[in-house]
Amino acid sequence: MLPGRRRRQAAPPVVVLPQPPAADPSEDIDRIADESADAFRYFLARFGEPAMPVTVVSPVPGGFGQGFPGLVYASTLSYFERGDRPLRDLSGSAQRFFADLMRPHEIAHQWWGNVVTSRMDRDAWIMEGLATYSSLLWIEQRKGIAERNEVLAAFRQNLLRKVDGKTVESAGPIILGRRLRTSKLPEAYRVIVYEKGAWILHMLRGIVGDESFFAMLRQLCEQRSGEPVTTEQFQALAASFVPDGYGDAELSDFFDQWVHGTGIPRIAVDWDQTASGGRHRFEMRISQTGVPEYFPLQVPVEVHTLPGRSLVRTVTVGDGADPSRVSIVLRNPASRVAIDPQASLLADTP
Repeated sequence: MLPGRRRRQAAPPVVVLPQPPAADPSEDIDRIADESADAFRYFLARFGEPAMPVTVVSPVPGGFGQGFPGLVYASTLSYFERGDRPLRDLSGSAQRFFADLMRPHEIAHQWWGNVVTSRMDRDAWIMEGLATYSSLLWIEQRKGIAERNEVLAAFRQNLLRKVDGKTVESAGPIILGRRLRTSKLPEAYRVIVYEKGAWILHMLRGIVGDESFFAMLRQLCEQRSGEPVTTEQFQALAASFVPDGYGDAELSDFFDQWVHGTGIPRIAVDWDQTASGGRHRFEMRISQTGVPEYFPLQVPVEVHTLPGRSLVRTVTVGDGADPSRVSIVLRNPASRVAIDPQASLLADTP
């Protein structure tokens, strides 16, 4: 070997690992057909007759989806399950959207957008919010409340995500429609109109109760079939289902806060207790920040005592008394406090 020359090392052998075959959505066509038919039957039972007597679900390439009268275009990505390629290369929320939410969302447009319509862009949130929440109702039916709450939590996280120190939700009220989309926040329209819209409907469901909520949706289809509905008309319909004794009978505060305004409250609770005579005097103080001073909200709070034992109190905050105070006499000492245990409020909680 010449001075200054190094012995050339032999190149390591190239090992080619076998690649799993790409997932073929056509292999799952029976599953896709069954799931789509089940979702359609569920919505049929809840909402009444659809736009057309026959509805065809057809794949369309890419991430696009659309619901026309009698025709549902569903992205080919929605034909895969979460662990399949190419879905496994996407984020967890995107996987859930395509695998679980997209097809029922577009199927729900047979009612929301084709039976009932919105003429003006400011009212489009009703159709998109209803279609999105319908897909959550289907998730709740198939996979349970916990799975539905995971989706709602992801929606809340998207709304609270900050860009230049401001939340996406603060881009504007939901009635701005497509004007919410800007070069700085191109996702604001989708996140606010679709995801906040679903949250608004979920909170309305909590106010009126399940039976009245589903009766309201069916009545909406029956009364406004083939006609557009405005935000004001939808508010009047929802208010007619508010239970007696509810503090916001016309839902004026509710719509002012969530539809015509912006802001997601951050709710905090501070509590202590003292023992006397075999009883425990429990006191808690609940406050909210991040919203206007007048932003009344009914906050359910669950107080846990013995294992498996708890009680729930609903506290009004944001109506001028800040923080709101509650005193309870307990037989057993409190161990912890949970704000909004049923995930019924669009709020930021610790």
